[in-house]
Amino acid sequence: MPGRDDEVRRFFLLAAPRYPSPDALERARPLGADPEIIERGAALSKRVGQEPLYAHFLRQRFPEAPISDATRLELFAQSRLHSFHWLEIEETARAALEALREIGIRPILLKGISHVDDCYEKPEHRPMRDIDFLIRESDLEVCKRALEQKGFVRDEKSQETYEGHHHLPPLFHPGTGICVEVHHHLMRLPDGFEGFPPLDVIWSGARQSRLFQGSALLLDPVIQVINVCIHITHGDSIGRRAQNLIDLVRIVETHGAAIDWDRILDHARGRDTARSLALPLVYLLGEGLPSAPAEVARRLQALSGLKFWEMRLLTALVNRYRIGSPAPWRLVSGRVSNILWRQALRRGSPVSRAIAVARETLARR
Repeated sequence: MPGRDDEVRRFFLLAAPRYPSPDALERARPLGADPEIIERGAALSKRVGQEPLYAHFLRQRFPEAPISDATRLELFAQSRLHSFHWLEIEETARAALEALREIGIRPILLKGISHVDDCYEKPEHRPMRDIDFLIRESDLEVCKRALEQKGFVRDEKSQETYEGHHHLPPLFHPGTGICVEVHHHLMRLPDGFEGFPPLDVIWSGARQSRLFQGSALLLDPVIQVINVCIHITHGDSIGRRAQNLIDLVRIVETHGAAIDWDRILDHARGRDTARSLALPLVYLLGEGLPSAPAEVARRLQALSGLKFWEMRLLTALVNRYRIGSPAPWRLVSGRVSNILWRQALRRGSPVSRAIAVARETLARR
């Protein structure tokens, strides 16, 4: 039987899909009538910055939920805040896209703004702080000049920090102050990372944006799945990062019937990509959320080579640090959790990885 922490987490994650299954909603009815579950779910949504999604979920699926006035006020205040913030995001995006359109360049939208375009019914349901575009590396300088000529401003202090990075230093809209990150690759990966799609494949499958018709593109859903999964496993940190998991749920839910899972399995012949795909997709299946077909998930796990104890450790880290239910282990800091995460995903013997954990932990004290 699931404990209270598991019930809170699963109730909160039921807000991730746009259309939770009828069976899942029926099982959640007792939880939706429990004040402790509702309030703790709200606390999780605040911890990971998902108040608008959780508020919408309660309003749509559990309108009679016993939520305190203070919590209700906080949730819906955040929803309104993100709704107004979207107006600034959209203004910034349209200004940047117009600057690039004038020089004949259509970028691929990445991360939050691409998912708003594709998978969320309202922009405020997908909180974001900045805007990410992908362009070809050969166009970097001309794009930077075009944006600067339209008033986008560089942060001169950050120039050296982004030397050799997968995107330019941030550029800021003069009116809104919103940051634009111009990528020439989806992300920076460890040397020798196996299975990541080459850039020509990424560009060849790009499709039209609905929100910014004629001026922007979106990733092919197969690449979206791979990209989000690799951001989950190889992003900056795992703490308070439920957003990528929710994006993955929405991508699979929106495009599941059209996703070519055989193509995904082909990329998973690279062991590193297989690990990045297996962990989140198997995790979502275990939580009863939209994911890969069960047979595909089983094959991904086999290709990944992840052992039972590795999956158990990684799943516990997702629950305790990425989401926060159960609470983090008392003697494991967020910094140490990230060391454990990296080493559990890395190929190598358990002994060599345990030694690496000890060395990293001691070196950073």
